[in-house]
This record gives sequence, structure tokens and C-alpha cells, in this order.
Amino acid sequence: MLNYVTADEAVKLINPGERVFIHSTSVPQTLVNAMCRRSEELKGTYIYSAFILGDAVWGRPEHRENFIINSFFIGDNLRKTVKEGYGQYIPSFLGTIPTYFRSGEIPLDTVLLNVSEP
Repeated sequence: MLNYVTADEAVKLINPGERVFIHSTSVPQTLVNAMCRRSEELKGTYIYSAFILGDAVWGRPEHRENFIINSFFIGDNLRKTVKEGYGQYIPSFLGTIPTYFRSGEIPLDTVLLNVSEP
């Protein structure tokens, strides 16, 4: 049997300073918004993302002092954040991103992604 929790309960598992990857084109907005509501508690948390469509809430000015932004692609939604020095651009081919995580070159503690039952 599956145990369901709210998004706010789920993101309580994220600790300050951990490394979080946000799934790309299908951004789990409910989880991301819940994490962002905790941004003051999560100072120093590294956020990794790739090809993000739509709003990159974690890159907004109100989270700049809390999240360390790392993006494998730069779109309009994170360009200003990186340009102003509140984020980093890690140029990568889409196919090489999983290698960073599998090899441990970029260790991850949490992945936020959308899933559904088969």
C-alpha cells in the first residue's frame, strides 16, 4: 500500500546544504513551491536544473540568499539570476547530465520529479 503525504510534508526531508535536482521539462511545481516556502530554512541548499520550461520559482529574488542555483541550460527564466551572479551556468549536453550524478561528480541528496501510477 502506498503512503501519501502532502508536498509540504515531503519537502521536510530536504535539509539545508543538500543538493536537489529539479526534473526538467515536467517541473513538479507543487513540490518546488513547497520547497520555496521553506527557503529561509534551507540556506545553502544547492539547486540543480536542466531545461526548465515556465517559471523557475527557486531563481526568484526572494530566494537568492538561500538557494545556490546551478543550471545546465540557461533560458529566460534563469538568465537574469545567473547574469546578476546569483546562479551558475554549467554548460552541458543533455545526454551527459546523468553522468555527473551517476559518477558522483555532482552528488545528489534529493530529486524532485513528477510520477504517476502506470
